[in-house]
Amino acid sequence: MTSNGLEVDGKVALGYANAVHADATGNSEIFAPENGGFYHNATSWLFSYAGDAVMHGSHSDDVFVSGIGDDVMYANGGQDIFLFASEHFGDNTIYQFGHDDKLAILGNKTINANGNYLDYLSECDEGLLFTCGDSTITLVGLTLDQVHESQFVLA
Repeated sequence: MTSNGLEVDGKVALGYANAVHADATGNSEIFAPENGGFYHNATSWLFSYAGDAVMHGSHSDDVFVSGIGDDVMYANGGQDIFLFASEHFGDNTIYQFGHDDKLAILGNKTINANGNYLDYLSECDEGLLFTCGDSTITLVGLTLDQVHESQFVLA
């Protein structure tokens, strides 16, 4: 075990989780490392909890995990995943959602597993609005013809 994780023959076999965390209950602003992961340019994970967080991704791949607060997320490039896993996940806003990004909604009774993502999307003044019960996600600056079913994971 080293500061980089489990190493075998001088090479990292299993790295530590690359994560930054928002304050558990207060408002926070968190940033992924400029070039992606913390040690070996791997994927960064950004976690929000009960408070409202502003999360800034890197130019590499990032995973944004949104809690029950009202979060604002900036993709900034890469193939990003925006994960919402609860019954109530607040009113969230995503900027720079690109054609390689994915929105994953897990463990929500309002969602039908493998359902049609279009059942939850509507156009609004800011872009697209994904509505799930009393929670929402705004994809700023997008229209329905700019997203594809492969970008939505409903489970």
